[in-house]
Amino acid sequence: MLFSRHNTFAILTCFLVLMPSIAKTSSLPWYHKAFRTYTASPYTVNCAFINVTRKLRQTGLYAYYRLTHKKDDLDQALATVQTQLKKFEKKLLILEQEALIAIKQKYGMSNEIWERCLQDIERVKNSYKNGMLNAHPDITHDETIPTNALETIIMLLKLNNINPESISIKMISDQKEVGFISSYKPAHAETIAQAVVSIAISKDNLNNNLIIDAEYIPSTIELSSRLNNTSISQQISFCAHEVQHLVNLDPITAAILIEYLKYYYAVDKNEFEKSPEYHKLSQIHEAQAEVVSSINNPVIATHMKEMREKKYYPEHLYEEHFYQISTIDMLWKIHNKLESAYFC
Repeated sequence: MLFSRHNTFAILTCFLVLMPSIAKTSSLPWYHKAFRTYTASPYTVNCAFINVTRKLRQTGLYAYYRLTHKKDDLDQALATVQTQLKKFEKKLLILEQEALIAIKQKYGMSNEIWERCLQDIERVKNSYKNGMLNAHPDITHDETIPTNALETIIMLLKLNNINPESISIKMISDQKEVGFISSYKPAHAETIAQAVVSIAISKDNLNNNLIIDAEYIPSTIELSSRLNNTSISQQISFCAHEVQHLVNLDPITAAILIEYLKYYYAVDKNEFEKSPEYHKLSQIHEAQAEVVSSINNPVIATHMKEMREKKYYPEHLYEEHFYQISTIDMLWKIHNKLESAYFC
């Protein structure tokens, strides 16, 4: 299963770590099968070894770039690193499409209904992207939110071309009060932050049609009071994760899928959410929230790596995900060192 807890680490030799195989930097290596072999090693031990290999790999790759690129063409090396970073996002997009097709096939969705579903997803996402450009009168930013967290969320929203006044930001004092992700999926018992995205639906039973309203309903980022007990690095990571969910609007994909399956194929929502196909899609969306935000910002990449080295996402993100995040952080560090050398 993608990102399973049983995806473990391999202790890499210096030869493997320092191999200048640049074209394969962004993909999992040939020894990736070791990630899928069960061991009793704790998650933090596995991640510590992965982190060591990334540091050694960083040294080797930086030396390789400096040896193979003259000072006047280091910009080509920078472009190569950027290409490697983008490959992580492209791979997840491919996996997302495969997961969606698996859902279509499992429930026998007709091509007509499937195309209509995809069109609704795209239409609603476009509307919500436009809706998040403008301020909305009913938006609230809770004054009890830690200053650092609030400022971080606002900064990240602006960096992603989202008007902070289009998103409510709330502090929830009691964990039981934390709402529902996308108004469909209940929060995990240890949820610290979550993006809540809602859509309006109606039914035209006469013509047997499901009607998805594309008008933007202001979204919300909910923060648990447990956020106060986390480090600044963790707060930045949690905030970046939730903001990226709003940027990707992947909750809309899941929400519309659920409504289509329920209306046209009588698929129970709870049963669908327990299916391995839905779980895989959920895993991919959670991975995207951290991978894409790390690709877009080297500071986020470092904080995300530090958080995931000590803390996994139950039932979703484990060693394989940390391998990807730590590799992204490694590539950013190489990029920054090359950039410094280029402008010296």
